[in-house]
Parts: sequence; structure tokens; C-alpha cells
Amino acid sequence: MTGVSIGSVAELHSTGRLVGKVGELPVVVFWDDGRAWAIEDRCPHMGFPLHRGTVHDGLLTCHWHHARFDLSSGSTLDLWADDAVAFDVAIEGDEVRVSHRPSGGDVERLERRLVEGLEDGLTLVVAKAVHGLLAGGVPPARIVEIGLRFSAANRVEGWGPGMTVAQIVLNLLSHVPSAEHGRALTQGLAFLGRDTQGHRPRFPVAPLEGEAEPAQLARWYRRFIENRLGQSAERVAATGSRLDPTATERFMFAACTDHVFIDEGHVIDYLNKACEAAAAIGDAWALLLPTVVPVMVSATRH
Repeated sequence: MTGVSIGSVAELHSTGRLVGKVGELPVVVFWDDGRAWAIEDRCPHMGFPLHRGTVHDGLLTCHWHHARFDLSSGSTLDLWADDAVAFDVAIEGDEVRVSHRPSGGDVERLERRLVEGLEDGLTLVVAKAVHGLLAGGVPPARIVEIGLRFSAANRVEGWGPGMTVAQIVLNLLSHVPSAEHGRALTQGLAFLGRDTQGHRPRFPVAPLEGEAEPAQLARWYRRFIENRLGQSAERVAATGSRLDPTATERFMFAACTDHVFIDEGHVIDYLNKACEAAAAIGDAWALLLPTVVPVMVSATRH
């Protein structure tokens, strides 16, 4: 096995732990249940040295905030702390050697952690996932897409301020130094997460089957919005988004202006940001445009 020599087997048996570094990462090796385990020597919550923690029955407990970690995988049992990095460890003669594990699927893991951070309202987890994804070459539009899909599925009221803020952040990134992109995306997605928490899930209405005439859909949509028929209007929006997003965008904006400044202009702003997001993400019209319907149906008219 290649890797870095952390110390001797005799010292590991004597002290129960060894500390060292693999590349830039601090590492601690523990002896537990008759074998060696290697894990990042830095609590992912706030950086406390994990070699000062306690190991029992395969669990490592950090003494600062009592976050617990599985020695085998590095995964935390306390989700607010985030996962630590686990390493491969081997005994060669009297040497304890540690090496990185293959990182296949790291993008998928970080995308999953981003969703979990949004679900649990953990800005720390969101921030680490965002920075990790950017470092892995994931485009900012994809990172924002994950947030928008999360909110679209978990906010029964449809498009809201959090989705708007996330899209505004994406729009502004070209004016922000690249070193600050992670911070900007974290703030926008953390706001989106807070805006989504506590809401019931949203179950989208399926589009009509077969073909439909855009002009007829436009007439139906404006009638249904006028009469506050939310499910009917959403089905028309879903159908139009699938068949002709440009025509659907036009008749939804028309319905926004059938009354002057419905909801003091908030609805037309939400629709504008939903269209920008659908264009930036690509092929997301059928996902995002119908989320504006509940807001439009319930809007105050003047």
C-alpha cells in the first residue's frame, strides 16, 4: 500500500492514537476493536482536533460539541456537524500507513449534502457543499438549479422570495470576483432554504395529454387566473411550458397585467425571475413556470 507513514504500530497500541498529515489534511489514526481506523483530525463542525475526542464502539465523539462520527466512513451521526473525511489505513511491518480513498462520486455526494443542508436549515453544510461543488468544476447554474428544484418540490405556495434571491445571486455572479462566488451562492441558497422550511410539499399538476393550441391555452389561462382557478391555470401552464415555452411566457405575463400591479408588482417580478431561471438552467420551463401560478391566483388585485 502506498501512502504516508503516520507512526509505529507499537506507539498506536500504546497510546491508542497517532496524528499526522496526508497532503494538507491533518489525520488521526485510532486503535479500536482490534484494528486501526483513520479519519480527518479536524471536526467538520468548527475545526476542533478530533484526536482529543473519545472512541468507543466504532464511534468517535468530539469533545467540543459532542458530534459523533462513524470511524469507518467518517459520516456523522449528528447532521449539523457534517461528515468528516475517512482514509484507508494499513499496517506494513511496524509502520502505520494512511492514504486517500478513491473520490469517485464526490460531486453526487456534495449535491446530496447540499439538499440535506437545505432540508435541515444548516448553513454550514450548505456552504461546504457549495464550495466543494465549485472546486469540483460544477457550474454555478447547476448549484442554483439544485436549490430551485428543492424549493419547487417543497413549497406548496409555489415560487417565493427564496427562489427569487437565488436567481438574483446567479444573475450577479458575473459582477462578483470569482473568489467570492462561493460566499454569494451560500447566502442565496441559505435564504432559499429558510424560505422553504416549514412549508408543505408541492405536488405539481400534470399537463394535458396530446397537442394544444397556444392561442386557446392563452385564453383559458387568463380566464382561469381571473376566476382564481388555481389547478386549472396550473394545468394550462404545465401544458404550455411543455409545448411552447415562449408562448406560455407571453400569456402568463399578459395575465399578470390584466390588473394593474397585482400584489404591488411582486407577481410579475417572480414570473420574470422564474423565466430567467428556466433559461439559465435549460429545459426547466415545465418545472418552474407552473410554480408561479399559485402566487398569481391568490394575488391582490387593484
